Amino acid sequence: MGEKLRGKLGLSALCLIMFMVTLDTTITNIALPDITKYFNASLTTTNWISTIYVLAMSVFIIPAAKFGDQFGRKKIMLLGLALFGIGSLLCGLSENLIFLIAVRFMQGIGGAIVTPIMIPLSVSLFGRKKATDAVGTIGAVTAVAAAAGPPIGGVILQYFAWKYIFFINIPIVVLTFILMLICFNESYDQTISKRIDVLGLSLFLTGIAQLTYVLIKGYDLGWFSQWSIGLMIGSVLCIGLFVWWEKHTQTPFIEFDLFKESTFTASSLVYFVCGFAIICSSLIFNFYLENVRAYTALKASYVIMFMSITVMVVMPLGTKLQRKLGYKPLITAGIVLMGISLLMLTRLSQSTSWLAMVLMMIILGSGFGLGCLTIVSAVQFIPQDKAGMASGIVNASRQLGTCLGIALLVGTMTHTTNLAKSSIKRDSNTAITRLAIPKPFSTTIKQDLNQALNSETTYDLQAKLKTDLKKDQSQPYANGQPQNSNLKRLYNGTQAIKDAYRYVNKRDQQSLERLISGQKKMRTAMVSSQDTQYQLLFELIKGNVNGVAQLATYENDLKLLSQSSETAANVQKQQLLAMLIAVYRVGLNPTVQTVSQFKAQIERLSPNTQSLLVGQQQLLAGQMALLTGLKKSDHLLTGLDQIQTGLSDTDLERRVTSYTQTLRNSKNTHLTTAFTDTFLVAAIFILLFTIAGMYTDRTGEFHEDDTLSN
Repeated sequence: MGEKLRGKLGLSALCLIMFMVTLDTTITNIALPDITKYFNASLTTTNWISTIYVLAMSVFIIPAAKFGDQFGRKKIMLLGLALFGIGSLLCGLSENLIFLIAVRFMQGIGGAIVTPIMIPLSVSLFGRKKATDAVGTIGAVTAVAAAAGPPIGGVILQYFAWKYIFFINIPIVVLTFILMLICFNESYDQTISKRIDVLGLSLFLTGIAQLTYVLIKGYDLGWFSQWSIGLMIGSVLCIGLFVWWEKHTQTPFIEFDLFKESTFTASSLVYFVCGFAIICSSLIFNFYLENVRAYTALKASYVIMFMSITVMVVMPLGTKLQRKLGYKPLITAGIVLMGISLLMLTRLSQSTSWLAMVLMMIILGSGFGLGCLTIVSAVQFIPQDKAGMASGIVNASRQLGTCLGIALLVGTMTHTTNLAKSSIKRDSNTAITRLAIPKPFSTTIKQDLNQALNSETTYDLQAKLKTDLKKDQSQPYANGQPQNSNLKRLYNGTQAIKDAYRYVNKRDQQSLERLISGQKKMRTAMVSSQDTQYQLLFELIKGNVNGVAQLATYENDLKLLSQSSETAANVQKQQLLAMLIAVYRVGLNPTVQTVSQFKAQIERLSPNTQSLLVGQQQLLAGQMALLTGLKKSDHLLTGLDQIQTGLSDTDLERRVTSYTQTLRNSKNTHLTTAFTDTFLVAAIFILLFTIAGMYTDRTGEFHEDDTLSN
């Protein structure tokens, strides 16, 4: 195989490995709701699938770099690939959540092993002079992968099951394993002992594991709980003892002299910030899109993917620009751009357009891409033999940044979200009181709202309310009278007609007066505006839950009248009933959804009617004729009962609709504020590290004999 082809295939293998391993850090976040549902578990438990991977990556990256330097980087890389591939396969095949978490830990160890060996393998493949470009390419792929988790995860979940976020790794592992065997020679750090510093390694693993665990789970445990305090004390003691031991042992696990190089230290800090920043897009912003803006996972990915696309463009461009400008201005600009984009995210609202959010992701991606140049600047003045350990430290810093991002930002988001939930409940109670929503409806609303706010999975409150309120509608409720003034007058008028009809056989003056009073109340409800007439009729018919049965009753009455003698009175009654039936049929037509559609249908139906007001007066007169002329019938009383029920239900529906709109506005306002406050914390934290960008390069100074740059 020619050297040129070998170099291309080798670099492709390294890029694929880093893309795969880094992608798995964030891709599972978007799949957690599906996994939670699949295993019928809580989100707190399934969150360990993400936590355990980050924990393994953070703890084992530096030991893997050391073992690669000691025992051979190619061997360690192949071991890491094997563990990652087997872990991915077992994750996809898991039918038990605990087993899934365990093999996810195995996958994380494999990812930690391969990550720090990229830079020294690049040097062994291309030589010191060309290694910078190769490392820059790998860094660009790493940055893209870090940002691409949600978009790729969204696409996979849209068309496949969650298991495929793990299965997709298998062919990549097989291909890269073969390429590693073919393209790379074995390499070591010839300057260090092969003796393992067991005590130093143990202290380091224990200290970092405790620190990482507290950062990830501190909010769940309680920052001042016995567990958190105990783990923090244990972490400080172990890391303190580790530093002391490393300075006194003959074969140190970590060479602290690396930190004397200011560009390495500053670059590690900036890469730490990049790890922190990725949580803003992959977790916090994604959570905002899905839970506040009600985006699907795929639709959310269509916004976040612009960060990945931008990184793909900006980082290679930055690698070229650094030859003229140096790393310092580019990396510093990257930190500032990340901060600016997060400050822009603090201005989010429900009206923020898709294009505006895409612009924010482009700015964040630009800053992230420039910031990730630190993976190259970190080792530019580090001796070639120490590149493996240096790579391990700088990659570990990114993982620790991710852990801190989870701790600080998720903790902040949880706190601000809890405050938002309290405000939403307060607004809900105020709306229920203002709209006079009666029991049991108000009780149902409060129960469903509490369940929605406490739910750990996606919860469709509006659908749940609709279902539960329908059940309650079958029960009588205390406040039967509508609150809307027009509907209330119709309701009272109908009640007066019912009262009068019960005594109509006596033909006494009191009965007649009641009847006339009822008719007057009905007429009073028909206000002068023609559009209001249509609206009242439309609401009356649409709000009648027994409208179909009512129509059947009218049709049966018309049939009976048509079979009776054709007196003038009967003909008039038939005409009035026919008109009533025609209006009901229009109102019950499922294609008629608005008052304007209802009006148009009625006017086409009765072209000779000059206005709805005339028709309504005729209808009311006809009702009186029916009341005084027809024999006493339970049908009419039943119909009047149904009209009253329909009026009450229509009014309740109006109030519930008003409530849900109020609740929606409250939810959007308060939850958006919770997220914007979180982005403000992130922006302040990132901008504090701007000064570190100023020390990521020493313009004009290069080591001629022992750096990666030459």
